[in-house]
Amino acid sequence: MIEYRDHIKREMLRAEPERLFVFGDNLLRRGLGGQANEMRGEPNAVGIPTKHKPAMSKDAFFTDADFELWKEISMANWRKLFHHARSGGQIVWPKAGLGTGLAKLSISAPAIHASIERNLDALKHDISQASLRKDAEYAIAALTQEEEQTIVALANMEEKFKTSPRQDIPTERELGGMTNEKKEILMQQRSQTEALRAGIQGKGKRLDFIRKEIKGWRERINLSG
Repeated sequence: MIEYRDHIKREMLRAEPERLFVFGDNLLRRGLGGQANEMRGEPNAVGIPTKHKPAMSKDAFFTDADFELWKEISMANWRKLFHHARSGGQIVWPKAGLGTGLAKLSISAPAIHASIERNLDALKHDISQASLRKDAEYAIAALTQEEEQTIVALANMEEKFKTSPRQDIPTERELGGMTNEKKEILMQQRSQTEALRAGIQGKGKRLDFIRKEIKGWRERINLSG
């Protein structure tokens, strides 16, 4: 998940090494102003450039003309965040946002500011998908051996019905030639078949959900690979 925090302290990063903490950085990767004062140099800190350099001169600020440069230099940072998100990791984002302070990104470079917001939305989506994947994995792991055998039996039974849909339905002539004992066996078989279908109906829906999720993850992996 993405957690928003105010007043992030260096002690937090060191106490929570499994989380990635995001802060507004500059292209020179220097300076200890603002969020960088508490995060720069920590292995679980990820700096997203919001300025050219740690200064207040006009050339220190981004404009939309810097978009391609910003994109190229920040790409490695975004990849690290997305990989962490897709692995189910947690990310801490400054509650005030990125580029909202001295960088004034929304004014000086609105295209860069909008790209950061889009990437943040995409991160939220990927974290949500990772959570769904974990839920599906737990659901699969929770299946008992008996449930798995039931599901396999249903699949085999449905395959048989597809190839020979009337295979288990005797004709009037066949019924007339059956003994009462054989008719009773047939009725028991039908009853067991219906019980089998009814018993796995809920599990079938759950498996359909899992299959769709797995298909979606594979498509996303292929697209992002």
